[in-house]
Amino acid sequence: MKYVILVADDEAEIRDLLRLYLENSGYDVLEAADGLEALAILEKKHVDLAVLDVMMPGLNGLHVLKKLRETSYIPVLVFSAKDTDADKILGLNLGADDYLTKPFNPLEAVARINSNIRRFYSLGAGIGNERSNAAIRILKVKDLELDTESCMLYRGEEKIELSSVEYRIMHLFMEEQSVGETAFLLVPFLTYSIMKGLEGMLPAPASGLFTYLSTNVWGNSDVFQKIPGPQQILVVFVLLILLCIYLLPYIAGVIYYSSIVVKKMEEVREYDRRQREEFAKKRNLLLSDITHDLKTPITTIAGYAQALNDGVVKDPEKQKQYLAAMQKKSLEMSELITLLFNYVKLDSEGFSLKKERVNITEFMLRIAADVYTDMEDAGMEYDVDIPEAAGYAEVDKAQFTRAMNNLITNAVKHNRPGTKIKICMKKEFGSWIIRVMDSGKKIEETLVAHLFDPFVMGDESRNSRGGSGLGLSVSRKVIEMHGGRLWLEQPTESGYTKAFCVRIREMDDGAYAYDES
Repeated sequence: MKYVILVADDEAEIRDLLRLYLENSGYDVLEAADGLEALAILEKKHVDLAVLDVMMPGLNGLHVLKKLRETSYIPVLVFSAKDTDADKILGLNLGADDYLTKPFNPLEAVARINSNIRRFYSLGAGIGNERSNAAIRILKVKDLELDTESCMLYRGEEKIELSSVEYRIMHLFMEEQSVGETAFLLVPFLTYSIMKGLEGMLPAPASGLFTYLSTNVWGNSDVFQKIPGPQQILVVFVLLILLCIYLLPYIAGVIYYSSIVVKKMEEVREYDRRQREEFAKKRNLLLSDITHDLKTPITTIAGYAQALNDGVVKDPEKQKQYLAAMQKKSLEMSELITLLFNYVKLDSEGFSLKKERVNITEFMLRIAADVYTDMEDAGMEYDVDIPEAAGYAEVDKAQFTRAMNNLITNAVKHNRPGTKIKICMKKEFGSWIIRVMDSGKKIEETLVAHLFDPFVMGDESRNSRGGSGLGLSVSRKVIEMHGGRLWLEQPTESGYTKAFCVRIREMDDGAYAYDES
């Protein structure tokens, strides 16, 4: 009997590599290019083990895993470029049997699959035990059920999602205590919390003030000593009232001002905290995306190289196909590294643009002409509307060309053959407006706000077909360093769905004078 392995990954080269080694090891292989396709195969066909990539379009691998675990306990091997302990723990806690990080050795992947197949089927781990496994992983207290594998709490048909802390507390109570004992344990805990909240809110005893007055004022004053005791108390009481009335506006003012100062300081601290968290989040996301976009092609290159070296690929045409794929992935990595270098260089200390006065209309006509062949090869309908009359602007030729080429390249990469692409340019209120328009699919509103952030792409899978997500970030930085602006216009001119617009300051036709500002 041949075991059936499902390989789900949005990178065709990785699916092909695993198929090659798995079929040589005697397995039948099914392939899925995204999470939805993988889920459909798992529902309709017999699968003995699933290999799931985490970052896939449509539905990512972890969502597929979570859905699968509602009905099946077949072994699942998760692999991803994400290699932090938190990512591995999350995958394993959701029900994965193994976790492999990219780039991986295909022989190691096959060995892990062999191990899981042997443990689950040959040694009986998965035969007739699903009901007992389900019973072990479900904790019940009255109408509450806690699924310890999916970390979900159920009350009847209602599904309640828990945070990690809530899950641990609920697991402790439901595993070790009855409902009555749980409530009994909660009483002192809540009482202690309330008392701690009240602590420090009580005012200092008023007797301290009275003691101070009686010792330092009353006891040393000849006037007060001649007044009978009860009248002394009355005098002091009246003086205290008058003093309080006199000081009340000052006290109120101090309290009000202090509250404003404290509030402002809290706002500043909260703003700083949010800024630090946002910076750390963006930095970690940037590093994670760089890692993924480098590890994925490395996996293909290393795997194909090993397959060729091991003599697994016998067909000469297949060998040429693998070599071509390795070259393609190497060029993708080179392009990514170049873009990343340019992105970092723009922010580096000491970098400045080498701006000069240029005929911007002639300059843009040259850029538009240079990409004509690429447009034809991609099957695009290409149109240019740039005035022939001379117009001037101050630009760094190399950097401005790079910025515009990024916008044009994006229009080609992210649209199908037959899409209309137009480069137009006109003068508005002392500035030149350059638009790169296309008739392709609109950009989703959820992406628009972060469209110019580094590594933002059309889906979370980050597959190699969509570019690196750095081009727009580089273009925006370059345009802003020119004192200009880059934005998305959607909708735009009739016949087109969107346009990336560049505004750059016009220079007059007179003698060139460098403006330091």
